[in-house]
Amino acid sequence: MKLLYPQAFLLLLLVLPMIWIYRSKVDMEQLFSKKMFKDMTVGTNKKKLNFWLHISSLLFLIVAISSPVISKKPIKVPQQTSSVAVAFDISASMRCKDVHPSRLEFSKLKFSEFLDNLKDEQISLFGFSSQAFLISASTGDYESLKYLAKNINQKFVSIQGSSIYELLVAQDILKTKNKALLIFTDGTDSQDFDKELKYAKKHGIKIFVYAVATKTGGTIPKDGNQAQKDKDGNLVISALNEKIKTLCTDSGGAYLQYSFDKNDIKQLIDNIRKKLKFKKTKVKTIEQDVHLYQVPLGLAMVLFLIPFVGRFR
Repeated sequence: MKLLYPQAFLLLLLVLPMIWIYRSKVDMEQLFSKKMFKDMTVGTNKKKLNFWLHISSLLFLIVAISSPVISKKPIKVPQQTSSVAVAFDISASMRCKDVHPSRLEFSKLKFSEFLDNLKDEQISLFGFSSQAFLISASTGDYESLKYLAKNINQKFVSIQGSSIYELLVAQDILKTKNKALLIFTDGTDSQDFDKELKYAKKHGIKIFVYAVATKTGGTIPKDGNQAQKDKDGNLVISALNEKIKTLCTDSGGAYLQYSFDKNDIKQLIDNIRKKLKFKKTKVKTIEQDVHLYQVPLGLAMVLFLIPFVGRFR
């Protein structure tokens, strides 16, 4: 057992003079009015008994203030220094329902599975279409990340098309040591990723894509059960853009097409860890203290109140 605030025992300097005064047979009635003194005492030898009850109460109060604790065996927790940025494509094409219930909603489910299979990684969260924005900075609070991802809303997003380049620029602001970017997307409508690849190589960003779309594609829903059309009145069909696969492999990342198999996310995580060579480089020691101040505090209160019992008889 140890005391967190041993300096509290300096308060004994206040107790010792009180004992000295009592031992010197100073009449305690002179320090209180007769009525108050009568209310503070009960039973025979009231003066002597109640004095020592109050002194004992004060001593227990000092012990409580010193905050005694029992230290349990410290817990050593390995900490992961590596982090992964995760981004959701929230452009209009992600409303497409060729993947049930929709590309974006399916991506959210897979992201939840992704978090369920992590241990110590720090995750940051982004959303992007033609522009990118940060939803959450790097954190190990996976439940909060699930909540934020679940509430990503496309209701006010009507932009067609996505910019991987803008996402890379936004992600690089975090300045993480090991740079991994996992993107849930249908591949965007870009036909050339040279600009993105050049930026990724320059800044050491490895791009991993979880492609959520079919090769045949589907129409893009709009409000009122309508489907999006082009300027000539033809239905717009959004399909998987597999050209993004080159961006992944050439940047040192990986490409994975969607699957209803839960093991695909586990394989993706293993791939990310392998390519980034994640290592647990830190061990954090967490002290476990059981606080005991409640015991002396409770005794102090009981001893202090005993002299007043007579008032309620």
